[in-house]
Amino acid sequence: MKLKMKNKYIYESKVYFKFGPDQVEQYYMTLKGTDLYCYDGEEKANIKFMHTLIGCFIIINDSPTSANEEMAGKIYRRIELKLSQQFKRVFYVDNEKDYRSWSKNLKRQIG
Repeated sequence: MKLKMKNKYIYESKVYFKFGPDQVEQYYMTLKGTDLYCYDGEEKANIKFMHTLIGCFIIINDSPTSANEEMAGKIYRRIELKLSQQFKRVFYVDNEKDYRSWSKNLKRQIG
């Protein structure tokens, strides 16, 4: 879902994080300006973490085979944010529409 609010672009959807070979957890992530907010669910009651995109790089591989990863019997698309020299945040989406939207909107906000 995308919205325009106070001249700041917003994109949000469910995303997945991998915590082990077969441990995948669903969260809800929102892009507001140059900030990412990750919540427990769509109601946005409990924030899990927040990242600013200032100074970040996005690593997206548009080749479907190398961006795909199978976890817990399901195929996910991988998006990687390089937050610093030592730290990266990798999240996954489960459909092509969200993959393309996150890729486009993160690139737009990072510049």
